[in-house]
Amino acid sequence: MSGNTVLKTYLFADLESLEDLFQNAPVGFLLTDSAGVPVTYNRAFALLTNLPWPERLSALEFRLLAADGGGSVNVPAMVAAETPVTDLAVSVDGSARTLLVNASAQMDGGRLAGVRWVVRPDLRQAIPSVDDDPTEYLLPTAELIGENDALAWAARLSDSTDVRPTVRSFTTEEAVRRQRELDNFIMYAPAAVHLIDVRGTVLSANATDLAVAGFVDEPDQFIGGDIRRVYAEQAVLEDLLGRWDSDLPTLNFRARLVNRTGAVLPVVIFSNSRFVDGEFRNTRDVVFVDPDLDTPPTRTRRFHWPHD
Repeated sequence: MSGNTVLKTYLFADLESLEDLFQNAPVGFLLTDSAGVPVTYNRAFALLTNLPWPERLSALEFRLLAADGGGSVNVPAMVAAETPVTDLAVSVDGSARTLLVNASAQMDGGRLAGVRWVVRPDLRQAIPSVDDDPTEYLLPTAELIGENDALAWAARLSDSTDVRPTVRSFTTEEAVRRQRELDNFIMYAPAAVHLIDVRGTVLSANATDLAVAGFVDEPDQFIGGDIRRVYAEQAVLEDLLGRWDSDLPTLNFRARLVNRTGAVLPVVIFSNSRFVDGEFRNTRDVVFVDPDLDTPPTRTRRFHWPHD
């Protein structure tokens, strides 16, 4: 990044990586001020809420409704009142799509300064799964997309945005401001976020990811290590690792994580891949604690979970 190199952080190294993760994540990212006025959002959030893209904050207007028909939902007010916002089922006014919202407070001197939102579609299907054919990811038919909501979401996300022209256009002041904004958002996002290389090495992780994996006190023991060690079913994880450098997304995939203490935690994985000049660079992984603890892990065509 040469002249646009900005402050380095321990976990996420540079602005280009942060910008790519934010803009091209397979779930919606939104940062608002304390009143809920948007500061920045990504393409997935625009798709989920039918908002303008590229980002046009002046044109942004959306109203959240409780998915159960309970009326308007004020996420900033809930966060300000320290009400947990995890897997909150909502819809956007005028849309029947159900979304799941996680939110966390951005504090400044003891006061609410902003709200970090992570929003994902409430999908019924998953990819990969036992029901799919890997070739269908590349050129799925309209019929398949209509039958599989995970494939439909993958099709809507389609190609990633090359963030390099944007990053290189920043002045030094703009780059420093954006770095701080995105670093704070990703580091304290209300979902586990990490980047993985093609060998399965953890390149970076946020605070939630370190907490879920049990390495808050010793992040060096997690970052730089092999992601395989924190998943219960190695065969399924190898299947996922084999897909990452093929630009095939992993969406709404249920798995079992084993944290540092040996406790098993069900999680839901949303992941896609970053390519730079045609070369695989890393995954973009957003992992949620599974709200439905009794739902079994996703089975794939290649590997099957054992049943009692």
